[in-house]
Parts: sequence; structure tokens; C-alpha cells
Amino acid sequence: MRAWWGWWVLVVGVAGCATSGQGPRFRWGPGERLPDAGTPVAELEGQLGPAVVMQGHGDGTETFFYFDTRRKGCTRSCVRVLVAQGRVLSAARTDAHPPYTTAEGQRPARPVGDGAVRLGQTEDAVRASLGAPTGITAARGVETWHYLTTAGLPGRVRIDSRVRWRQGRVIAYEDRYVDGYDPRLPQDTDGRPSSGRVRVGMTAEEVAPLVGPPDQVVSQPAHTLHIYAYPALVPGLTSEVTEQIVYRRGRVDGIVTVDHTLAAERARIEARRDNWRFLLPDE
Repeated sequence: MRAWWGWWVLVVGVAGCATSGQGPRFRWGPGERLPDAGTPVAELEGQLGPAVVMQGHGDGTETFFYFDTRRKGCTRSCVRVLVAQGRVLSAARTDAHPPYTTAEGQRPARPVGDGAVRLGQTEDAVRASLGAPTGITAARGVETWHYLTTAGLPGRVRIDSRVRWRQGRVIAYEDRYVDGYDPRLPQDTDGRPSSGRVRVGMTAEEVAPLVGPPDQVVSQPAHTLHIYAYPALVPGLTSEVTEQIVYRRGRVDGIVTVDHTLAAERARIEARRDNWRFLLPDE
């Protein structure tokens, strides 16, 4: 296969890296050729260096973003490369990009998209790079580790750097822009189910010493919920939440947070809608 990089004019961008700040960064001009499908990733990275941002997806693919980090936002110089099994699947110019990369002062504290995390890595490898997560949530036996970049205020998160796991291996990763209060995320509070102590596969006997007894137990045909209630971190601003541990066949299968303030507000809105319908004249 001919060397596709010979067709490109590459301009090194050495300042303003949006993530780790390591390695060269390049600009694509509108007329420059994109990598062909089938190009080995080793050739891509050998010519261009590491991507500015990387994302791993549950289908086994990864997305590499290359763009000039000195610009505000992605223009046609932004290129998104989809790869799998060591080869390029497709490449396209795009103006879609992770929002935090161009927000002032919004870099992740412990980014997962700068090459520190890759699909297939083990827990030991990720902990060696990033340390213990801020917290852990789970759904249907799949854990998500959250490395939160906070804004210095209770409950306020700027970026959720998350890694998803199945059978001890990374199956997805992403730095997700939040910049607000999201009660569904771990609150970095010791003693809560989402604080990182509770893991998928534990029994209720193993969980109890870690988080204490639940406030409520709800048994369903397919699963059992242990519910833990918590007040709002900032009354009037953040939400009242419950953290729920889902047990299936006697072992932890899910760790979720329910926003009750939001649920109550939705119920009030629906009630008002019903009143408005009642006041409308008959057709």
C-alpha cells in the first residue's frame, strides 16, 4: 500500500494541547488527503504522533481526534479517525469534537482520553496510570469507573472521565463534559454505595460492612433493591437522591443513583399539564 502520508502537508502545532500536552499536534487543511481504510494504526501514529483526544466504544472501536489545539472549536481542520483491531476503518473531517477540549480551564484532572486508557486493559494497568476512581456505578453487571474533575463546589462536576468494564477488561472510555450538578454521578462521599467500595459480584453480606444497612429493601421477581437515602448536598441547589444496589441471584448487579428532586419536579409538571387539559373547552 502506498504511503498515504506523502500526500499531506503537516503543520506541527506544539502549543495549547487540550489534554496531556505530550507529543506533536497537527493541522489538516481542507485539501489534504485522509488516511485510507486499512491503514495500520502504527503507521498513523508513527507519522502524526498520538491523537489529541481518544474515545473507546463498546463495539470494540476507538475514535482518534486530530486537530489544531490553538483554535477555538473544531473547523474543517478537525479529523475523526475510527479504528479497530489495529487498522483504520474510516476517516472524516468534522466539526464535532469533545466540548471540553476548547473550553477555557476545563481540562480533565485525570483524563482517560489521552492514551492512558485503551480497550482491553486490566484494572491493574488503569489503576497504575490513574489511581483509584472517584466512584463506581454499574448496570447489568457492567461497571463504570468515574474520575471526576470538580469545580470546587459540593456536587459540581466539570468533567466525568469514565471507564467501562466487563470481566475485568476495559470495554469503553471517554472524557464527558458535564460542568454542572449531576446527582447521578458519584458524590465522592465515603460510605455511599457509589464511593467505589461496592463492586459487582459482591454478596449482601460483603456489602453491609462497607455501607451499612439499607433504608429500604424492595423485592422484585427478578431482583432485589437495597435503597439508601441521602439529603441534598446543597439544599435548594442540589438534589435529594437515593443510591440503590441491585442484587440478582444474590450478588451485586447494579449501583445506581436516582434524582428525587428531578422526579418530583417532573411529577409537578405533569400535574399542571393535567390541570391545563381539564380547563380546555371540549372539542
